[in-house]
Amino acid sequence: TDHPGSAAIAYFRFAHAETVLPLACLLGMCSSTSPLVASWTEAQIHHRQFKVSRLSPFASNLAFHVYKCGKNDEKRVKFLANEVEVDMPFCHEKGYCTLDDLQQHFYTAVAFDFQNECKL
Repeated sequence: TDHPGSAAIAYFRFAHAETVLPLACLLGMCSSTSPLVASWTEAQIHHRQFKVSRLSPFASNLAFHVYKCGKNDEKRVKFLANEVEVDMPFCHEKGYCTLDDLQQHFYTAVAFDFQNECKL
């Protein structure tokens, strides 16, 4: 690292596109202004925002860089999709997201009544 006395620590997790794509959508990267429907014209299909080939191309990847910032060591997260920085819609600041914002987003995104939603 560029800072004496600090050490880079990395954790790597590997998965298939079938795991990367749902995580990207959970992060808000799959949003679209209109639903995908089978009756679209070729022009509508061509101009749609949701394109799996852009979100999860061959060897796609998502990275979360966590930094300690300031005197109180507040943690900030930078997101990268396929080695390109991505601003997340749930972050209150451009470029970096507070760990609190990230945790709140995931809590909101996955909070549901499992017993009620999945009952037979």
